[in-house]
Amino acid sequence: NWSDPNVFFDKFEIKKNYKTQLSDGTYVFKIHSIIAYHQGHFVAFVNKGRVWFMLDDEITYIVPDGLIKGLQGGDVGSDLWSYLGGVKWLAKCVIYRKHKFYGAGDDDD
Repeated sequence: NWSDPNVFFDKFEIKKNYKTQLSDGTYVFKIHSIIAYHQGHFVAFVNKGRVWFMLDDEITYIVPDGLIKGLQGGDVGSDLWSYLGGVKWLAKCVIYRKHKFYGAGDDDD
């Protein structure tokens, strides 16, 4: 639901660092999904706690959290993730969800 005010996009920019969680003191911004690219092909990585799902056309792959690279303060100019025969995916867009620090209620998930 793209009209949800708690969901918003941010383009990856060279030399801009991303973490899986950001905060402004009132809200915490958690990465919900990442759109990534390799040789004309786009996939989506969706974050579900400690597990990520890679959506590639009609196929879904389960990706352990530890295999996601380039998010914990990594440079976006470098590859986000390498998997499935050494294919290196480059992050193009990140989608965050906004949560309140306490009493998130409906904002959660």
